[in-house]
Amino acid sequence: MGYSSKCYLGFSEPGYTLTFDIPNNKKLESFYKNLEIKLLKIKAKTYLTKDSLMSEIYFKKTYRNLNKFINYKKYIDPKSKFVSYQSLRLGIK
Repeated sequence: MGYSSKCYLGFSEPGYTLTFDIPNNKKLESFYKNLEIKLLKIKAKTYLTKDSLMSEIYFKKTYRNLNKFINYKKYIDPKSKFVSYQSLRLGIK
């Protein structure tokens, strides 16, 4: 992947990227919870643009500049007018 992104919520870091498609069925949520446990052990990060299931705990452990982003968001959006379902799920308030 090259160098780490300077963006607060950037995805790129030195290493490899792996993509796979998982069927959306009744087992997906359980599968993903177990996958997150394994991903944390190897210090892997999930790409926010492709995310729909990431837990708040996993997000906070893998995006190290999150606090910088939250502080900047508070500065430019003090009344929290800009929110999304994803930002609420991941604890970006």
